[in-house]
Amino acid sequence: MQFSTQTIDELKAIVENAVATGSKGVPATTVVVVDRTGAEQFAYSAGKKGISSKEAMTLDNVFWIASCTKMIVGIACMQLVEKGLLKLDDSHQLEKLCPELADIKVLDAEGKLVDKVRGITLRMLLTHTAGFGYTFFNTRLRDWSLPAGVDEFSGSIRDMVQPLLFQPGEGWEYGIGIDWAGIALERVTNTSLNEYIQTNICQPLGLQNVNMFPTPQMKAQLAYMHQKRPDGKVVTRDHILHRPLIVQSEEEIRGCFNSGGAGMFAKPQEYTREHLPHIYCCCAMLTQKLAQILKKETVDEMFTNQISKFPNFATQGLQDAKPDLSNYLPGLYPVPENIPQGWGLTFMITGGTTGRSDGTAFWAGLPNLYWWCDREHGVAGMVCTQILPFGDLSVLGLWAEVETAVYRGLGISNKRTNGVHNRQVQIRERRQASENTTLPDRKRLKSGDETESPLAGEQSKSHIGGFQPVASGSNLNYLDAELPGIPTFPSMDSQLSPNFFSSCPSALSFDSSPSVFPSSSASVSGFSDVFDLDQAESSSPNATSISGLSPVANVDMVKKTRKRSWRSQRSPTSAYSGPSDFALAQRLVVRTNSGLMTDNLMRLYHDVMEGALSCWLTEQNCPYLPLAKPARLPSLTDAPSQGSISAPSNLPNRIYQRVVKLDKSLASLGIRPLSSVEDKKATKALHLAIMAFTAQWAQGSQRSQERYEQRRMFGEDLFASGFGEDFDTTLQVSFWNQARRCLDDCAGIGSFKVALAELIFGLAQKHTDESEWDEHDLDPLGPGQNEEPAGEGSFTANRVKKILDEDGHPMYLERAARRLHVLKSRCEAFERKKKKPEENQAAGEDENAEDKATMKMVYWMAIMFDTLSAAIAERPPTISDEDSKESNMQLAVTGSSEYFSSVLDERWNDRYIIKRDQNLAPLRLPCSEEAISKELIDAAPVKVLLFRKITRMQSLFSRGASQSAIEDAIQEGLAVHRYWDMTYRPMFEDCLQNHKTLLPKIQSWYVPLLGHWLLAVMIMADCIKLLDDQHMSVPLRAAERAQAGVVGHLRRSGMWAVSDLARVSTPRDDDMGRLASYHPAVNEGALLTEPWTMVLTRSFATAGKLFLNDAAEAGKLTLPGDGSRLDLLGRCEECVKALWYLGRKSSISRQVAGILGAGLDAERSKTFNLGAGVAAYEPLAPFDSVGGF
Repeated sequence: MQFSTQTIDELKAIVENAVATGSKGVPATTVVVVDRTGAEQFAYSAGKKGISSKEAMTLDNVFWIASCTKMIVGIACMQLVEKGLLKLDDSHQLEKLCPELADIKVLDAEGKLVDKVRGITLRMLLTHTAGFGYTFFNTRLRDWSLPAGVDEFSGSIRDMVQPLLFQPGEGWEYGIGIDWAGIALERVTNTSLNEYIQTNICQPLGLQNVNMFPTPQMKAQLAYMHQKRPDGKVVTRDHILHRPLIVQSEEEIRGCFNSGGAGMFAKPQEYTREHLPHIYCCCAMLTQKLAQILKKETVDEMFTNQISKFPNFATQGLQDAKPDLSNYLPGLYPVPENIPQGWGLTFMITGGTTGRSDGTAFWAGLPNLYWWCDREHGVAGMVCTQILPFGDLSVLGLWAEVETAVYRGLGISNKRTNGVHNRQVQIRERRQASENTTLPDRKRLKSGDETESPLAGEQSKSHIGGFQPVASGSNLNYLDAELPGIPTFPSMDSQLSPNFFSSCPSALSFDSSPSVFPSSSASVSGFSDVFDLDQAESSSPNATSISGLSPVANVDMVKKTRKRSWRSQRSPTSAYSGPSDFALAQRLVVRTNSGLMTDNLMRLYHDVMEGALSCWLTEQNCPYLPLAKPARLPSLTDAPSQGSISAPSNLPNRIYQRVVKLDKSLASLGIRPLSSVEDKKATKALHLAIMAFTAQWAQGSQRSQERYEQRRMFGEDLFASGFGEDFDTTLQVSFWNQARRCLDDCAGIGSFKVALAELIFGLAQKHTDESEWDEHDLDPLGPGQNEEPAGEGSFTANRVKKILDEDGHPMYLERAARRLHVLKSRCEAFERKKKKPEENQAAGEDENAEDKATMKMVYWMAIMFDTLSAAIAERPPTISDEDSKESNMQLAVTGSSEYFSSVLDERWNDRYIIKRDQNLAPLRLPCSEEAISKELIDAAPVKVLLFRKITRMQSLFSRGASQSAIEDAIQEGLAVHRYWDMTYRPMFEDCLQNHKTLLPKIQSWYVPLLGHWLLAVMIMADCIKLLDDQHMSVPLRAAERAQAGVVGHLRRSGMWAVSDLARVSTPRDDDMGRLASYHPAVNEGALLTEPWTMVLTRSFATAGKLFLNDAAEAGKLTLPGDGSRLDLLGRCEECVKALWYLGRKSSISRQVAGILGAGLDAERSKTFNLGAGVAAYEPLAPFDSVGGF
């Protein structure tokens, strides 16, 4: 194998360009490529030894190679396996050598240490299936280690004593297993790991600069370690594996742990030239020197996939548990679905889209070093840097370009790019034709105005979905601005996770949808194919390009980019320079970015929607599913049972996966199966609906970083528009419009996926442009504000009502309910037709029971959403009470409490939802997680029941029904309210009192549930007042309610509880209340996890209006027990604050916050006689619980 001059020049250009971005790119790198004999084909260094050093990086510099050590230790262990001193599958031998492993515990999901059920083998250690992890890649392990923490690079063996994350052999987790393999080697050989490697590997191969304890000569050549800061700037830092660099005496060296997982320092040339050729050598090429190291059959075993029972291990990704050491990576190596991936003995085996073969081995080192070995094609290489955190996108891009150029130089084409259209083929041909340009010419073109993106000098301040800014200095604009219609990815700061909404939304097409959308832990490549970047839509000259621009970026730069893209389309002869003009490496980068976006989208969907549904929608609280024997409510002393009723919120998108499976079983349910075209459309619709839903959390503007400040003048900052604000809205509007068009296209398809898509899309608010807002709405002294009397007819209340009414008709929720009603009716009719009259209903086992249960649960989901929407919008429910109540539900427990006999009748789902087997005493905190989870799950349908009672009152009012019928409806609603007060209110009061001590899951469950219930209470109060005032209820009962102040009590209890809920659930300035392990876009407070923003918006808005009204009336009369005017205004501000934070994802919430805030300013100015100014005021009154919500 011999590279041409052209290939060498191209590789040099790639390396030089990677380090040409100053203090925000790659400070230095060394790249080495060798053939199967170890002969160097390319070796090149660029940059400085350190960014603060004047010395140039050379091939003599020494790197800490970190986890690249693992392959060396694997070779050493396999030598001992060949000699019979170690056994791959003998746990007794290993635990005898390492008795610490015999006593190791397993850290379960609840944070408890339990005994392991089987022994650990050497094969498990070498394949990362023993259960060990790294604290910087796993948040659960990191949290276990706190507060002292664990430092795997301390040089102490004590930091290797960690619990397992799962039972040995039952999973895959990258961790310290190979460190323990090194410990076993030391004990069986009675020598240190480094000494063994030097004697048995380095000396036979003639390696002088591969050592765990660098010699003085190696230390003199040591490359600097660097850190990429959040702002994208690269600075020098200490080496984190510090102790081996400072020990001197033999005693100190003996006392230093020899890390088999990350302990080596080496010159890349020696590591690449000797170790990599050796690891892929075959019998014919095996020299006598290499034959002394390892047998050919042993090498074959190392290259054999050892973990076939974990085919999806590579999709687990790596967490950013310690962000200074690693970025979040959703997958180990993104590839198309048809490329196999596995794990050999110490390294990963995977093909790819660069030209590598399917059996290629590769792995990496923490400071962003990457090596690969391709036995089939006889080539190996290594890209070396010393920069943290791991997963730097700049280095990943460099590696992809180097590897692609290597295979292109070998004449090996990529056969994986089946989706590349003729347009890209032509571009590639023009690219290859231009490669005759000499290196200086190409470097000059690369740095000139003709090819460099005008965005390259801008620092991104975008913050999407909770991710931090992406510094454009990182040289990651792989898709040239010259290429027409291709979304320009931002130059990514590898210090932080990439902006997963950075690609152009209008250029995203979904014609290549996979059959199953990935779960939150699914392969990043699975959804990458959804983004066919080569469709006609993306080639439009009008396609928008979102490139991680700063919100205050110069818009002229964007225009310049668009003009250039348009010009390049009209000029087929335009020159394309640089090594990455839609080359194969760019396909890898596109797939990587799409995968990153997908994983984050699904993580958001999982944490928000599926997290809520794990409380709202289970087999135990669905009225349409029989409950054989209701579980007894656990007491405070009960231990958690194994059969907990709650749907675990960490399941990978439970409802989504069940619905996808349900659509594949239509024929067995008596429903016409979907054609391939229909199935593709339905899948596409579901994916787009999820994107539109999660796009609400897109945070590219400066405002998304702001914190709420008291004593603010509302309205003064809401119209400070700029490109940064457009960044958020462009994404939301584009995804929303695409989903709407796709759902309309699927209107005639009888699919459960389409129904679920409509339900999800129905919860996504349509963005309203700020340019359409009326600035007078936010004026504290708006038209007639001071002249109008305060109260429900005031300017503020009217404007709030107007904005809320603009939310639009819930067309898609109604369509979903009707679609599911039709599908369910067809299934039930099919079952009745095929059933014989004499056949016992309970006879036999229904093979479709799971699918039918899924169908009924999704139907109940539609009924829930439609019922809430109908009550709030004052419209009839889409599905009547007769068609939406449980049919012939036979509960196992008979008999009833006399108290509830009036409501446990045949109306709707009362007898199922109002549980008759509840303990008389309500649940109080403290209690077990299982107990409170069960109680919240039981409470969820009670909320729906109250909203259903409200819709009945509204329907009877609109029909002008009799007084007795209307009175019955009022009494039914009040009965449900009394049941809640007796059964659940004490628990929710305890939750408000102890919010900070609750588990994140419980916080994210109870906050939306309570917010919805309180809105229903306040709406019911308005309904009862209207019916009584219009003399449509029974006069005697109406008089009794007026005398008892029922309406006032309902309103006050609801609004005060809403303000308490706002106070505890909004983001705080400290870390209290943060939801650990939740997506960064929602982990600041439980309020942000609400999937249905409209409901909480109305809840806080309604309470805010009532507080403002009471504060205005407080000057005229005294309201007993309600506190001072100042307290009322303070509680109003809590509601405004909650709306302000909901405004991060909802333009309507933001408008309402501004309007209520303006009214609040006006009332304060009256109180303190300070004009339109905002006066100082005392802190809000402490929590004062008002019963009866």
